[in-house]
Amino acid sequence: MLPLLPDRALLLTSGDTVSYGLQYYQRNAGLAPQARLVDVSILSYPWSGRLIPQSAPGVALPGSYMNPGRPGTYTFKDFLDANAPSRPIYVVNGTPSTDPRFQSAYSSWPVGMVEVLLPKEAELALDDWRRNSERMWSQTPYDTWKSYPSGSWEHELYRLALTQRYRYGLKLLYYAGRHGNDPGVARQAAELLEEVAASPVLTTPPELFLKPYRLFRHLGLAYQMIAAHEPTANAPIHNQMHAKMIEAWTRFLRDAAPDEEDAAAIRALVNRG
Repeated sequence: MLPLLPDRALLLTSGDTVSYGLQYYQRNAGLAPQARLVDVSILSYPWSGRLIPQSAPGVALPGSYMNPGRPGTYTFKDFLDANAPSRPIYVVNGTPSTDPRFQSAYSSWPVGMVEVLLPKEAELALDDWRRNSERMWSQTPYDTWKSYPSGSWEHELYRLALTQRYRYGLKLLYYAGRHGNDPGVARQAAELLEEVAASPVLTTPPELFLKPYRLFRHLGLAYQMIAAHEPTANAPIHNQMHAKMIEAWTRFLRDAAPDEEDAAAIRALVNRG
């Protein structure tokens, strides 16, 4: 992933395995020397103000260290605000903050094994996003990783890749919903979610970043979008998508708690048939 990052990219990492692995490849293999890597967990230590200027020169620190509520410190959002005007910002291994101020100001767009952070209302251009994503995935041998045993480095990379494929499908579904339930984008989302659903990794601990049954809620929504845009003259496709929608939502309802988001509305649609 490092060689594919654009100039001046800031890559935010989390987790020792990912952070140390990427730092090793950058420093010892000379990959992406123009990028700046920052382990977000380090920002919360008072000594980060001395380390970051040495390890990631040019990265802005808007205070002494990241510790919301203390005088002279900063939040994760403050850190992004200070760097976003001059650098494209990427994250790997998931967005590293649950700070509601960050979540209300920024959103993430999966591109291969990394995600681009953008202001909340901004979007990537669909064709460019798809093209860059496919370029990233074409150079990521995730299919070869899944054959390695659980606990191996390669297997953990496969889990991370599958999680990113999951996030990519969800973001495509989100994009489709914001653009008139675009059936073409919904189809691509459905294909990605089907791929993830077919993997045995989905149901083996540790779980992916979402509960497995929630995948089927989103998969049913993708099928619903596709079915709604099929003309009545194309009844076989419409009926096929409708049947898949019912099947996916039935699997969702099987494991979801009664008060799970959308469960009541989905149950009513499934009962209607």
